[in-house]
Amino acid sequence: LTLRQALPPATAAALSAMADEAAALPRGACYPWLLHDERSRVDGEVRICRVENFVKHHRGWGEVGLGLLQQLVTQAFRAPAVLFKDKINFKGPGGGGFLAHQDATAYATDKLATRHISVRLPIDDSTAHNGPLEVAPGQHRRGILPHETGIIVSEQEAAMRFEPRRRTIATR
Repeated sequence: LTLRQALPPATAAALSAMADEAAALPRGACYPWLLHDERSRVDGEVRICRVENFVKHHRGWGEVGLGLLQQLVTQAFRAPAVLFKDKINFKGPGGGGFLAHQDATAYATDKLATRHISVRLPIDDSTAHNGPLEVAPGQHRRGILPHETGIIVSEQEAAMRFEPRRRTIATR
């Protein structure tokens, strides 16, 4: 499901600055959020690659994640939605990507939830040049695919057809 221009223009325009603010949160075990770094394969620099558990601690992201997006997901799911996990993935030059996986292997368990929905909110344009999200259309209908610790097994991945989700953001 793709929703275009789902956010008010002022909110969409503020997302990049809000992501920078999340990346600049203080670090340390005494904080509820997590900031993760990785070393670039291009220049060896260490850069932020992910921020997690920040929405409840940032006014703007709280309005988006616990307000607008939660309302949209509730409508799409036709059931009350709750935020289970929030994160921003930063894709710097030479940074690592993600191996083929299904989010359900991390979220949908007897102890957590039997159903979930993942929401992608692109902040920057997704192009062939910067590595867009790739999906395998229709695979969600097959349930949980064979995997090892969440990573789809190579034989299964080789049989799948992936399509890039190239997208321009709706701030124009």
